[in-house]
Amino acid sequence: MVILMIFTLIPAMAFAEDGSASQEGEYIDSIRAYYKLNNKEITLSEHRFNYDETNKTYSLQISDTTTQLSFEVSLKGSSSANYCSVIIDDAQVLNKELRSGTSTITIVGAQLRQLATSYGEVGKSINFKVRVGERIKSESESNTEIKYTSYEDRTISLNVNQFGLNSFTGKLEDGTRLFMSPTFEPSNDAMSLYDYVGTVPTGTSTVYLTLSPKKYIADDGNNTGNGLDWEVYDNVGISIGGRTAAPVSGDTYRIDLTDYTDESGKILIPFATTYSGSKVSGTGTAYNLTIEKKDVFPKITKDLNGEIILCDKNDELAALSVEAESPVDGGILEYQWYKNGSKIKKATNAEYKPDTSVATQTTYYCEITNTVDGVSYPTKSSSVIVKVNPTAITAPKIASIKVDGGSLKDLSKLEKADTNVTYKVTWSDTYMTEALPDVKWYGKDISEGASGEPEYLGEGKVLSQDGASISCLFTIKGKDAGIKYEYWCEATVKAKEEAGSAFATTTSNRITVQYTSYKDIIALKGAGSEEDPYKISSIDDLKQIKTLVENGYSLQGLHFALQNDIELPSDWKPIGCLKKESSKEDPEEQGKNVYPFSGIFDGKDASNKVHKVTVAKDCKSLFNYVRDAEIRNLEIYGEQIDGYGLVDKYFVDYGTDGKYGTGCPQAVTIENVVLKKGSKVLKSGFIGGYASGANTVYITNCTVEPDVEIGYDGTQSNIGSFAGDFNGYITNCVSYATVKGKDAVGGIVGAKGQSMGPCNITNSEFYGTVSASGQLAGGILGSGYRGKSAPLTPVASVKNCLATGNIEGATNVGGIFGGEPVCENCQDNGQGIISDNVFVGTVNAKDENGTVGNIIGLLKSVNKNQTISQNYYLADSNEYSGIGKIEKIISVSDNKKTGIDYEFNADKVCISATAKSMSNKSIVKELNNSKTSLKNWIQGDRFPVHSSVPVPYKIDLIDGYKTIYYVSESLDTTSIIANVTYSDGSVIKVGASELTLSGFDSKSVGYKNITVSYKSAENSFKVLVIAPQPKSMTVYFTLYGDKRHGESGEIHTLRGGNLETWIPKTSFTITENQTVKDVFEKALEQNNISWSNPSGNYVKSITYKFLELSEFDNGTNSGWMYTLNGTHPLLGVAEQFLNNGDEIVFHYTDDYTKEEGSDKWNTPVEETKNVTTTGASGSATTTAPTEVKVSGTTATVTVTKENAAEMVKQATENKSAEIVLRVSAADTKNAEMVKLQLETSVVKDVVNKTSADLTVETPNGTVTLEKEILSQAVSEGNGSTITLEVIGVKKPTAEQKKAAGENAHVIQLVLKSGNKVISLFNKGQATVKVEIPARLKDKKVAAVHIGDDYTLEQLAGKVITEGAKKFYEFTTPHFSTFALVDADEVGLEVEEPQTDVKALAAKLTPVARSAKTAKKNVKVTVSLDKQDKAIIKELKDAGYTVKYRFYRSTKKAAGYKAAVTKKTASYTNTSGKKGTKYFYKVQVRAYDENGKLVAKTALKQCKYATRTWSKAK
Repeated sequence: MVILMIFTLIPAMAFAEDGSASQEGEYIDSIRAYYKLNNKEITLSEHRFNYDETNKTYSLQISDTTTQLSFEVSLKGSSSANYCSVIIDDAQVLNKELRSGTSTITIVGAQLRQLATSYGEVGKSINFKVRVGERIKSESESNTEIKYTSYEDRTISLNVNQFGLNSFTGKLEDGTRLFMSPTFEPSNDAMSLYDYVGTVPTGTSTVYLTLSPKKYIADDGNNTGNGLDWEVYDNVGISIGGRTAAPVSGDTYRIDLTDYTDESGKILIPFATTYSGSKVSGTGTAYNLTIEKKDVFPKITKDLNGEIILCDKNDELAALSVEAESPVDGGILEYQWYKNGSKIKKATNAEYKPDTSVATQTTYYCEITNTVDGVSYPTKSSSVIVKVNPTAITAPKIASIKVDGGSLKDLSKLEKADTNVTYKVTWSDTYMTEALPDVKWYGKDISEGASGEPEYLGEGKVLSQDGASISCLFTIKGKDAGIKYEYWCEATVKAKEEAGSAFATTTSNRITVQYTSYKDIIALKGAGSEEDPYKISSIDDLKQIKTLVENGYSLQGLHFALQNDIELPSDWKPIGCLKKESSKEDPEEQGKNVYPFSGIFDGKDASNKVHKVTVAKDCKSLFNYVRDAEIRNLEIYGEQIDGYGLVDKYFVDYGTDGKYGTGCPQAVTIENVVLKKGSKVLKSGFIGGYASGANTVYITNCTVEPDVEIGYDGTQSNIGSFAGDFNGYITNCVSYATVKGKDAVGGIVGAKGQSMGPCNITNSEFYGTVSASGQLAGGILGSGYRGKSAPLTPVASVKNCLATGNIEGATNVGGIFGGEPVCENCQDNGQGIISDNVFVGTVNAKDENGTVGNIIGLLKSVNKNQTISQNYYLADSNEYSGIGKIEKIISVSDNKKTGIDYEFNADKVCISATAKSMSNKSIVKELNNSKTSLKNWIQGDRFPVHSSVPVPYKIDLIDGYKTIYYVSESLDTTSIIANVTYSDGSVIKVGASELTLSGFDSKSVGYKNITVSYKSAENSFKVLVIAPQPKSMTVYFTLYGDKRHGESGEIHTLRGGNLETWIPKTSFTITENQTVKDVFEKALEQNNISWSNPSGNYVKSITYKFLELSEFDNGTNSGWMYTLNGTHPLLGVAEQFLNNGDEIVFHYTDDYTKEEGSDKWNTPVEETKNVTTTGASGSATTTAPTEVKVSGTTATVTVTKENAAEMVKQATENKSAEIVLRVSAADTKNAEMVKLQLETSVVKDVVNKTSADLTVETPNGTVTLEKEILSQAVSEGNGSTITLEVIGVKKPTAEQKKAAGENAHVIQLVLKSGNKVISLFNKGQATVKVEIPARLKDKKVAAVHIGDDYTLEQLAGKVITEGAKKFYEFTTPHFSTFALVDADEVGLEVEEPQTDVKALAAKLTPVARSAKTAKKNVKVTVSLDKQDKAIIKELKDAGYTVKYRFYRSTKKAAGYKAAVTKKTASYTNTSGKKGTKYFYKVQVRAYDENGKLVAKTALKQCKYATRTWSKAK
């Protein structure tokens, strides 16, 4: 907010009686607030700029976008005042000496930085004082602090207002616009212009107001630390007359004037914007509209008659005419004609002759204004429609033809090589012609001796449309060697049916291609055809192919076949390379800088023998870069392959021109390839890497044999038997491998590679083991998409698959699928299916509280676009349910578009099955009856398996589909034809009647993703929906930039409000069919700013005043982004279409994770960034997250300012007894030193504002500092930081080992305040808890302090058990070097630990499980988690007898009666009443050596099982 304040000072006679400072003087008569609009002063009304005489305070409502404001201060009579000051927060920020006579002071925003703000808080007040008085200047006094002898203050309180209007217009019943003064502009809010006067003709009873409120990102006033507490307010509405208003359509409201007319006849319509967010709601900006009825509007005496006029093109029509008169004397009439709602230039007479030179439909009307006393009052005539039919349609134009990205010329192409042609078609006569021109491509053989007859080749692909212009692509399929071919296209526009049969055709210039033979450059046997492939018999033959590819020959369409097994040499470099070496982050330049292999590589010879390629140890695979390639019938072996097993580079490939819009090629099709027994691969078995989601991979009928190790070093993430990061389709594949890795580890695939793009696994089997040291492990698929910016990501699909064996990871482990870690609300364009799968192995989480499911580990959310059904798992193998964890089930009340309208029951879609049902065909029957199943399950020995019946896996559209539609047009499927490929290699043609198409929506303009499916086969294509007659509209654009400062210095973000303005907010007129990209380019061109947008959809850099600012210039999270109406969209600039009034803010950011919406972008699943408090007031625990940076052997731990402030706030409000800072082992990466750094001011707040001790949990040990120690650190310190170092000494010194023993576990603790080390505590003690290492677990453990002279001091302590782990806890009044030791080894006495049996029993949470027996009895068993099992073992080790008491009740929460007490953990209930539902609980009881009951679990701790009795008496 920038405020311009003008003080007009009128001198008066007034002075103080004495020389002392006094506020008794009266100098100010009044203050006026005003704006200048169109060189005219507009004074704010009294109720806007209200004066409270008692408090001498003026109140003014202003907008958060206020840009200019003026104040006029009038002084009383004659005055001796000689100085004026502006005071903010008791500081004089501006002082001005007053001269005699009238004086004007101008104060610009730069001089009042204290008032400037980008966004104010909702309801925030900004106060400042205007002081006028007398000053006697002394020599020692400066101009920065004026001392007055007498003065008078007036306070001005500015209330910052948000949620103004984007637009405000009105109409009368007949459609005439409502005359308003002043005319509304969005900038009016910035000048506090909230009062409007509307004038209507006498007799008007109704007006229609169109009120479009802004949708803001606003601060709701609940700040949580530094910066603003941002929130998107989606629910912004309108109240009229104090009541919530309902529009009659869109943003238009009907107003009955009698409802707002008072007794005096005054008509006042008060209205306001309203807002509601998750934390706060209220009224935004208030407006007043006064309606005055005047008989001043022109009266039309001759009107248009509303007819439809039909004529032919170039016919001469009679002029349209209107007549009117002024109802008052002196009125001046003026005329303005309109065409389709837009003014016609120079059409300002009472007559207008319509233009008929273009075949179109046009609506005409005239607006007549009557100017009375300088004010113009409008009236709108009726309208007429003129339809001009074409007699001879103007032929379209074909231009901008480019061949393979270059100019039009005769070409020489190698046989089979395709040619890409791009071109534009433009046309006129748009109204009476069909939707788009009909563009057909033809060709003819002009080789010597050829017939030269033309043949139809097909239609081009429409890439985009801008009005009556389309950009297109046509791919010319390659021909055989020796052929010379001529190509051209014909564009035809046709008249609509009502205009007759007129049409016009244009023929393009011709393209001539001479196809040459590969025989001239390939010295291999064969012809390169499928029937006679080029034959590869030796490594030299293979090297010849490699050389050809690296010289720019893609070998597209050529067939190659192995004739012998081949061993790759140790110096082998895979096939495919970069055109030129590049240091760019994207060296492939989206495909422009790549020489890929695009042929068909077959490992099978003519005798049908399949050959093997052996990769040398520690060397790379066969292929590097591939594009539209096929690899089939091949065996691979490598003792230790250093990379991926088959294709080493899966990359972002937009084709030879590197442009996404002209089409993205498939990467590769892999069929019948086997990774042989004994192979080891560093990364995934076949392929992986960072590619576009459109670079589809197909893997079919492939095998990874037993005794294959995938990920042999165990450190790779996103790794699977066949693929790592993957977008594509895997069908009918099987693996027996051992797969090892860190995160996202899958039996078949590691993870979905890109958000947009398929990840479908169908009819595949895994019989190996999966082991992940981190999270997200799955028997089929490790993880869905887990990138940083796609909370609405399409989800993965796993269908009709089988997995056995052991699947384990730290957390988020699933027998079939590790899970979807980031998808918060799957949209219609990304539907996924997890269905008809079987799991009969074991699952395990290495983390004590890890998330595990027999089918799915984790789902971030579930909504209607995620089909989960008919999945079965063997219940006897473990105690886990089908889905480990679902964070959010989205209902229709949460989201009407994507929510589910039924109760989601995980147990009904991921179903527990017994060994018997798995083996007796029961589950087979259920699977084959499923609607989504491939119905190819048969009974195996112990569980269902797949039959050998081929299944469809690939679908290719070959003809009959449109790519551009008009709004409201229906999807045309009548001519669609697709090829469907089955897993046995057979192909069938399928018509529209057998295909399923989904995802089409023509309600609005934009790109739509259409999914085409046939049984299990699926594909997709994009269509563009446009407006047939696009309306013009106004949008707003702002550009904020930054300096190039690297990672140093302050972080600059839009959210922080500290970016530089490169283009101020500017309005642009565009059409409905235009995108953010169009506005961006128009804005930058107008301001002579250049940019780089190589992909066409993402801006990489902008150059402003010779400064090029690119992504990553200011850190790894820096780059260019944009907001649309305050929100960062998920679409790129070329995909985001616009609506009237949209506001685009294009901006640089140093850290995108700190921008609006970043809370909905991905952070790793294991991280929790929220401060939480649990427990009752007075004994609560507040826990705050930490951030860790590891350098060498030191992990430095910090707490963000926001979290530190929230931590103190929650601990204060909840009277917490403890604040806990958690540091995970995954973050510290086994660092020897964990160093926590807290700002001294934060620790001081903990001491002064809370009652809490501070606990720091680290992998090296947990340290609790009592409040007295924290106070000492604050008071004795000499710096801004307090540091705690927890050092787990990995290599004790010889002296330490000698003193504490060989088995000693040494730790060092250091507390610093600034540079001062605090060793001895004045008051209070520190409690230290250290995990007992394996070498001491069977020993008597003691804790000792190791002195400087290496003497030992034994410390009081005890062994405690937490879950399956044991710790030693001790207290100390000082910090130094400590050790856990073997007491017997160093000669210390240790008391036998006393087991607190009651405390242990209180921790138990036994779960009852029930199942029917063969005799219809109910068998109840006890299920114990890891902690329960460890406690039971500890009780038994301490000499206690553990028994289980089984209870039964007919009520869930009461009435339980004991049935039996047993040492065994199961019980069979043999009696009951048929049809009665029984609830069962199991209690754990501990008895001493005398048989006395000493502890038991409370029944409320025990979780029940339920079963309905079905056995008759």
